[in-house]
Amino acid sequence: MKEIAAAIITETGKLKTKKDHLLIAVDGRCGSGKSTLGAYLQQKMHGNLLHMDDFYLRPEQRTPKRREEPGGNVDRERFLEEVLLPLHKGTKFTYRPFNCRKWELDQPVEVEARKINIVEGSYSCHPELYDYYDLHVFLTVDPKEQMYRIQNRLGKMTCAETFRTKWIPMEENYFSKITVDDLSKIVNMSTPNFFRYFKKVFNTSPMEYLKKIRISHATDMLSSTDKSISFIAQECGFFDASHFTHAFEQSTNMKPKEFRQKARAGLNHN
Repeated sequence: MKEIAAAIITETGKLKTKKDHLLIAVDGRCGSGKSTLGAYLQQKMHGNLLHMDDFYLRPEQRTPKRREEPGGNVDRERFLEEVLLPLHKGTKFTYRPFNCRKWELDQPVEVEARKINIVEGSYSCHPELYDYYDLHVFLTVDPKEQMYRIQNRLGKMTCAETFRTKWIPMEENYFSKITVDDLSKIVNMSTPNFFRYFKKVFNTSPMEYLKKIRISHATDMLSSTDKSISFIAQECGFFDASHFTHAFEQSTNMKPKEFRQKARAGLNHN
């Protein structure tokens, strides 16, 4: 854990020279050490620490359709609006944590944006949230060790069994959409080592590299086909049309529809 933390602190030191405030996401499997790492980083870097557990769905939001979505277990829309967007701008914000025991929102919490802002928890790197962070961390754990840690944490076998049959499958559905862990296994490397090696060779993170490939594929489809934006988003591996539009605009300074119009105007002109 300390080796991972040291690498994060080193990378953060480099990024601090370029930005006034930084957002770090610590995602990963339950029992992998996200909370421990987040608390350690907060202590070492004197930053804010926010928890995705504070944004679990309220009872009225827990529809079968929503629960089937990868990462649909959290209110990412509320997290984005109340926390991530203000942090991204470096402004003060207020949010209401979800109380898992009372199944309701607690009293508002006011937070000042700091130089370092850490978000820990499963789903923090959801595709709709990913681009707002400056640094992404993914922690994993062996399934047997995972259950051992969960049982020790909860103290009751029945609670641990609920994690095994309910919460872990929901997480795995979400993680199946993230390719970095799979790539790490293919090259027989741990995820942190794979991240470091990939960045050393390609001078970018695996997710950023993948996003560039997807955007490149999307520009070709926008220029050469009449397929809908939603179809292209799905075909190129984006979570949905909204996320695709956000990522495309970040990369090209144009919305997909605007790019398509200009590309076709150029073709017609030629």
